Amino acid sequence: MRMILAIGAVILFVGCAGEYSASWPAQSLATAANESEPRRTQAPTTQALASATRLEYVVSPPTQTDFDVLEVVLTDLLASAQFHGYHATGAPKTQIVLDLHTIQYPYPLDGMQELVDRMEDKGLRLADDLAMDFIRRSFGSISLGDYSPRNRNILVEDVESAVPQGRFGIELEFPKVFPSAKGWVRTRLPGYSADGRYAYVECGLHPAAHGASGYFMLRKENGQWTVFWRRVSYRK
Repeated sequence: MRMILAIGAVILFVGCAGEYSASWPAQSLATAANESEPRRTQAPTTQALASATRLEYVVSPPTQTDFDVLEVVLTDLLASAQFHGYHATGAPKTQIVLDLHTIQYPYPLDGMQELVDRMEDKGLRLADDLAMDFIRRSFGSISLGDYSPRNRNILVEDVESAVPQGRFGIELEFPKVFPSAKGWVRTRLPGYSADGRYAYVECGLHPAAHGASGYFMLRKENGQWTVFWRRVSYRK
């Protein structure tokens, strides 16, 4: 099954439902037009598939492929101006911290259609097989302790243990413990297409006064993962 990108302007700012966002393709439209983009099945088929397919959570250690995908996402966030992070006063913020455990709360097993619809509203059409895999793997609090980043600017830390909350909470105390870090990320494990060529990642971004999320679609070409669609959303 395939998915199709709904690409608008190169940078699109949307203000709705108490949220403002930025989304943009990671490569030129000319390049994208020269290849066959994946397409998602139509909504009725998706609904029927979600009803007929019994999903179960898959709880297993992250794979090296997961770590490869997450490294690309984290490197992208570190370089992206769309992830605001902490304001650099003096020395630049050159690091990013990945929380040791994945997001605690899983997607509901019957939430496939909701996920597909929500992402289509954001400008991305998820293939059914990829959406199902993402939900199956969303069971929370999986340790990422075996991840050894090749990028030395990526740190893997148990943020709640490393940062004393004090009277001001983690977000205000974090820069005292990690003064060179732009911020920290708590992620879900990636979901993959059946052919293994596409990966989808959702993560929570900090600092953010009212919460922020990052959404990423990656493609594997010549053995390398690259981001070709991303969206960062800050809640107001």
